[in-house]
Amino acid sequence: MEWIWLGVIISLILVELCSLNLTAIWYVISGIISYILLKCNQDYYIQVITFIVLGTILMMISRHYLLDKFIHYRDEKLNALVKKHPFVRRLIPSEIKLDEPKKSFHLLKKDKNNVKKNKKNNAKKKHAKK
Repeated sequence: MEWIWLGVIISLILVELCSLNLTAIWYVISGIISYILLKCNQDYYIQVITFIVLGTILMMISRHYLLDKFIHYRDEKLNALVKKHPFVRRLIPSEIKLDEPKKSFHLLKKDKNNVKKNKKNNAKKKHAKK
């Protein structure tokens, strides 16, 4: 039975490292508690119920709070990047979908060159009419 809890704990750690959704980490903690109950010679059913109930309670209580903290921390880092690199006007989170795609910097530069050329051509046409 000892190997089962160790396998559950290690597999949940790997799942959390792959996903980083803050869901499996709570079950890792409850798995450690269940492993301790195993070492204290508690019944198998008590270990499983403790694993499920404690993991669910921990996830329900603290996941939302920690996600808010991580999002706030991420936003602070992104704002620092914007201040550090002035050519970045704003950051758009990947969750927001835009109605129309924005032009890239390269295309904007081409548009400016075309506007300059058009102004020169218009000036030449006006000068030729006079």
